[in-house]
This record gives sequence, C-alpha cells and structure tokens, in this order.
Amino acid sequence: MRQLVTLIDRSPIGRANLDAACRLAADTAAVVLAIHPIEVPDILPLDYPMGDIVKLAWAECDRAHLMGQEFGVTLQPAVCQAHSVADAVVGFAGREAADAICLAAPRGPLGWLRWLRGPGPAIMRSSPCPVLLVGDGWRPQAVDGSGGIPTRHAERTGETSESS
Repeated sequence: MRQLVTLIDRSPIGRANLDAACRLAADTAAVVLAIHPIEVPDILPLDYPMGDIVKLAWAECDRAHLMGQEFGVTLQPAVCQAHSVADAVVGFAGREAADAICLAAPRGPLGWLRWLRGPGPAIMRSSPCPVLLVGDGWRPQAVDGSGGIPTRHAERTGETSESS
C-alpha cells in the first residue's frame, strides 16, 4: 500500500479516522493523504470563497500533520470543497490514485446508527478503491512481512495480498 486517504475534521470521529489511518500507515509504510472536506451548498459554485471555514480547515490539517509526525508517518493534508463529504473523499481518492480509504469503525449500536446516517455508506458505495473500516482495538500485524491487506476488491477477483 502506497497511499491511504482518510477523512479529517474537528469531530471525535475525524480524529479517530486520522488515528486509524496513521496506525495502518505506520505498519505498511504508506503515505496518509488526509482530506478535510468543506461542504458547499448546492446553490453555490464549488469555487465559492468559504473564508474562515477554510482557515479552520487548514488549522485542523496542521494538527493532523503533527499527529502524523507522532506516528512517524508522512502525512499530506488537503482541503477540498465539494457539495458533499462523500464527493470530496471519493473524488480526491480517485484523483490521487489512492490504494485505500481508511475510516474508523464505529463503536456500539449508536455509533453504527450515526455512521450509517453519515457519509460512510456513500463513500463505500462510490469509492474507486477499497474502503477499510479500522476498529479502535485493532493493531497492525504483518505475518508474512509483505504488509499486504486482503480487501473486498481482491476477494471479488480471487486475489489476496499474498497473490498480488
């Protein structure tokens, strides 16, 4: 895995996404592409100046960069304006030819309910690459040293990380 996209924002879920992506990148030597999406109302053009919202997004990107340094991973932050969070993440992953999108798995029934009502399902449906849901207690373990992770796309084609 070379490039891993994750969704960041000021929420606890955004920070959990970043933590999960950094843990995975530390094990696989991947670069984390941390995107902070800014939702632009549908009636406005995508390049509409969002002012202070963009400044706050870049401040969160700076915090994300520091967290990447704590994990010892390369983190490249980006701010992207789109009409939806899913459009921003999926479009960014496609443009950057990302190997995977990493999201923190929700905890408990209420966490799953919030996740299902958020952008997660739309990201999974339209993603150009595998979407990895990483749980809180997950710690990476490379058994064969390849760092490969089986994905839902590999399972469809009959491949796994060992055969690719």
